[in-house]
Amino acid sequence: MRIFLMYFSFLLLLLSCKNEPILSLEDKETNIKSIKADFEKKTGYQQTDSFFVNSSFKSVIDWNTFYEIGKDTLYVKIKVLDRLEVLVADSTRILLNDNVWIRGTRNGEEWKYSVLTFIPSSKAANYSGAIISKSVQSGAQNISFYESNVKVSREMVKKAGKAPAMPTNCVYGYINGYLNEISCSGGGSSGDENNSTYPGDPRDYQNFPPSGGGGGGTGGDGTVPTYNEVPDNPDKEIIDALQGFPCAQEVLAKLPNLENKISTWLNSVFKNSSDFNITFSVDASLAGTSTDGYHTSYGNLNKQTHNIKLNPDILKNSSQEYIAATMFHEALHGFLNNEKTKLLMEGKLHQFGILYPGWTSTTVGGRERFANDHSSLGTELVNLSQAIKSFSPNMSNYDAMAIAKGGIIINMDQVESGINKGHRKGESGTRCNK
Repeated sequence: MRIFLMYFSFLLLLLSCKNEPILSLEDKETNIKSIKADFEKKTGYQQTDSFFVNSSFKSVIDWNTFYEIGKDTLYVKIKVLDRLEVLVADSTRILLNDNVWIRGTRNGEEWKYSVLTFIPSSKAANYSGAIISKSVQSGAQNISFYESNVKVSREMVKKAGKAPAMPTNCVYGYINGYLNEISCSGGGSSGDENNSTYPGDPRDYQNFPPSGGGGGGTGGDGTVPTYNEVPDNPDKEIIDALQGFPCAQEVLAKLPNLENKISTWLNSVFKNSSDFNITFSVDASLAGTSTDGYHTSYGNLNKQTHNIKLNPDILKNSSQEYIAATMFHEALHGFLNNEKTKLLMEGKLHQFGILYPGWTSTTVGGRERFANDHSSLGTELVNLSQAIKSFSPNMSNYDAMAIAKGGIIINMDQVESGINKGHRKGESGTRCNK
């Protein structure tokens, strides 16, 4: 009997260690700490950046919930802090909060990392559904579909009525009840297709229970918990990151206090808000180019981050009126982007052209830009001109409109173009380096 108990205990030990290396708890803690440090060093991840993993929903990496498969594969839980659902067949919403994981794969001494998001279309043991893969280091993304563990084409899955909602190559889901983009395929280097850490497949899904559990965690019940690991950001208002350009900083300080539509938007959306912030900063790579600046943004209707990058040549050489116009111009892109997002989430995107006639969206260098494609003056172009006038009341209406048209209207006449260039070179208007 004693021999039997010893054998049973040994068998139980073997079963409990399946798919995990034989490490003491202390060894496992040491190992996960070193991998965490490696991950943060290679990616620049900070826990306070809740949009690091995905720009559409908040999350935090839970280094206490992990699985080690052998010595060369590690899965770490990503706690999704928003309610994340995706629409699949028959308008069914699948809750994805427990289905987002970091996978680390070691080749020799080198670790590489991917974000895997699983969208199962059934609860069967053999995986059916979509898997979104994103290389953390290169940003390359991929969306693959499986039927009973076998990879199939997107068209086959759609015909079967099991594909998640996705126009073109994008997956859309509901984040806190609002329709938003979760992921689009493409980006990064296509060479990652053959990388051992990318893309994901059903074996990854079967290596851990997506409902929770792991090295230091506990199982889940399918509900969406509330997490407090990411501290609230302090009120950010409108962030000035233009150090080294004092004149431009003075111009920026005036903008929210002026009476015009764009200033009102800046004030009402960003001032005294921890969920919405907009940063004005310098992009040195724009020096010597014809690009005055650009705008990028990410987030959803509940939380947004906007970044406006400006050409240092403009900040050093142009008139104050032109600097203000450039800042207003990029803020206008942010406003139009925000309005378009609202309509998308309300299922009314077709109304954008009605509400903002003439303004077309185009993607340049991965950034969404808005241009007025004809000479008729759209409402927002008038608002931009009025914003410039509110900064410099003595400027003529004609000159203000000429500066406003720069980078927006594609067929400016010679007089307007001359006025615009004069302010850009600092030959007209109020000099910044006076």
